Amino acid sequence: LDGNITTFWRINYPHLTQLQEHEIQSTDILIVSEEFIYCAASLSYRTTKYIILNQGIGSSLASDFKRNTYYVTKLLYQGALGIITNSGHTDRGVYKIFEVDPKKIYRYPVPLNELFVPKEKENIITYMPRKNRKFGAFVINVLCGKYLDYEFVPIANMNVEQVADLLG
Repeated sequence: LDGNITTFWRINYPHLTQLQEHEIQSTDILIVSEEFIYCAASLSYRTTKYIILNQGIGSSLASDFKRNTYYVTKLLYQGALGIITNSGHTDRGVYKIFEVDPKKIYRYPVPLNELFVPKEKENIITYMPRKNRKFGAFVINVLCGKYLDYEFVPIANMNVEQVADLLG
């Protein structure tokens, strides 16, 4: 990318709508977290270019998701220059749920570094209850009926070594 990089921190602009027209140049590309994708709706009438940073499909599928919100979110995903994801799971979710062109999806995994050592697979499904409690409950309630032979293990009160061992 050419040009200067200017950062607008959330603490200074709790809502993207507070950015003034003169603060967003036609050459700027706004990076929006999936949690705040709804803010991009107010910018979409402009010619603002944006990329969505999606670290897990859950925040885009909030528990109060309504039909109209889905269609607006779908249009925002489809209108993005690209979507940066952190896993194949998120890639597939963005592609299938929001029908985004796969050429616009870029995976940038966040590894657990050298502590992670792959091991023989077990029938476990891990989740992070502190990150999105309602989505975690949804996952458990839906998946426990389908995967009867699996154990659901919360990633909670663990250090990084324990998490790496669990996910190995």
